Amino acid sequence: MERQTQIDRPAVSPFCAAALCLLAVAGLWVTPLVCGLLFAWTGVALPAGLASLAVNILYYGSFMLLPVALCAHRTGSAADALRLNPISVGMMVRISIAAVFCMLIAQNATVLWTALWQALGLDVFAGDAYVRPNGTAGLTLSAVSAAVIAPVCEELLFRGAVLGAWERRGRQRAIAVSAALFAMSHGSLLGLPAELFVGALMALLVLWTDSLYAGMIFHSAYNAAALILQYVSSAPGLEVSAEETALMQADVIAYLGGAPAVFAILIDSALMLMLVAALLRKPRALAFLRDAQAAQIAGEVQPHASDGTSEPACGRAKLPAGEILVLMAAVVTALFFYLSDLLTMLGVLS
Repeated sequence: MERQTQIDRPAVSPFCAAALCLLAVAGLWVTPLVCGLLFAWTGVALPAGLASLAVNILYYGSFMLLPVALCAHRTGSAADALRLNPISVGMMVRISIAAVFCMLIAQNATVLWTALWQALGLDVFAGDAYVRPNGTAGLTLSAVSAAVIAPVCEELLFRGAVLGAWERRGRQRAIAVSAALFAMSHGSLLGLPAELFVGALMALLVLWTDSLYAGMIFHSAYNAAALILQYVSSAPGLEVSAEETALMQADVIAYLGGAPAVFAILIDSALMLMLVAALLRKPRALAFLRDAQAAQIAGEVQPHASDGTSEPACGRAKLPAGEILVLMAAVVTALFFYLSDLLTMLGVLS
């Protein structure tokens, strides 16, 4: 089946995409309140892992999956609007391996970003501590939430609805907006650089492969690798000693080993980034060929964007007032999470 070009493909409207983002961010506030009231009213006391899974199912199902599906259905072809095109097994393997390297790069970036905030005098360890899943059952429940439910639903929203809605305004703008909204929806000040990095990369992958499944596979492999790394590093016998913990809480850079360790982290990240670029060279090259063929068929050649895809013609008209208001509401709602993070690190909130 011949795939549609960006101009021909149906897409969720930009206003609907903005409304979906607002709904997703608002759901971060609403879901815990609703679940708390339900558990209190019914008297049900679920184990921590099962309760967390139930909350995630309610949130992602009610505030992402169902709304995105309804908006995509209204376009007349949900599969085309969300780019639900197949990709090869070989491409899946490449993307999965690249995701693991990107997780390690993001971990390095988060460490250095955390050290920067600590140097500014903030208590970067004041937030909630990691709770290790209890046994195989707990790990399985965590994996279902982190590596299945979250990646699928978040990709449908950010690389499906949002990226497609903004693509007619230019692919570079679509990548930037979808990555920014994706990062803001997580509301984590310390995780911001990593979320922007992977959000932009997943948008590129979806554009290069012309398939939302590329984003889902990358996101799932990334989350699974992060979960396994955190689980293994917190295993009994591998805990950080009290002295090391005190040093880390006082000075992350000193705990790492000072300036030489920072330099090693930067070199390590650069080398892994080169490996990721090599792994993703094929989808980028295929995107060049696909876009060139599409331009030739259309009878016009568009200039190429720096992301490796041809830049479609797009209007530069101002955004409608309604869309701006909805986007601003989503951003302001997300900023409350960042404010909460900042106040916690300042010691204002416990």
